[in-house]
Amino acid sequence: MLKLSGHRSYGRPIVQAVFQEKFSKRTDRRHFLRGVLSREEGVFKVRTTGDQGSGILTSMVKANCLIDVPVEVERLNPGDSVSVQLLSDEAWASQTEHSHSGPHRLSCC
Repeated sequence: MLKLSGHRSYGRPIVQAVFQEKFSKRTDRRHFLRGVLSREEGVFKVRTTGDQGSGILTSMVKANCLIDVPVEVERLNPGDSVSVQLLSDEAWASQTEHSHSGPHRLSCC
């Protein structure tokens, strides 16, 4: 919608973060987990919002990012590095202000 309305920069930033939980899945599909991104001592850390079911609205409301779990990844453990796409404008603004401490890129959509 942003692209259609003439915006030239419409992607959301993607940053690397340290995963804070355990997660496992089958390796037949890519997952985007709803998450909460924070910054502690200059390091991005991310955790899920809890249960990820499509009918669980509280997990959608709490999320400020999506955690990208590629097809080939079966398990994530605390301390693993993950790609995170920022969702909320507040998280986007506060994280990009401090982008000098680590690389980030914009998503395609």
